Amino acid sequence: MSRPVGLSEGSLAALQHLRETREINTVTLRYGDVPGVLVPEVAGNLTHDELLQSLPADEPRLIVHELSFASPERTRRHERLLISGCPRMPAGRRKRTRPGTTP
Repeated sequence: MSRPVGLSEGSLAALQHLRETREINTVTLRYGDVPGVLVPEVAGNLTHDELLQSLPADEPRLIVHELSFASPERTRRHERLLISGCPRMPAGRRKRTRPGTTP
């Protein structure tokens, strides 16, 4: 059974900063010391390559990333993406699932 996940004050502040300014385009969240609470790990203006390099290979992350692009009408657009980064676990560490389901 899953339970709700909360955001720390720092996470809320980082997401508010992303929404209100163009200084940063990425906020990466991870589980903190308090169970079920996400804390900010990275808040910055990252390129695609920098974003990929900042992600650990063995831990999940929740990423809010704002893409900037030109529309077909040649206007500038900004859209936010919510990315769930769940790395693949080695076969020996995979969680058991219900019979008849696949991980």
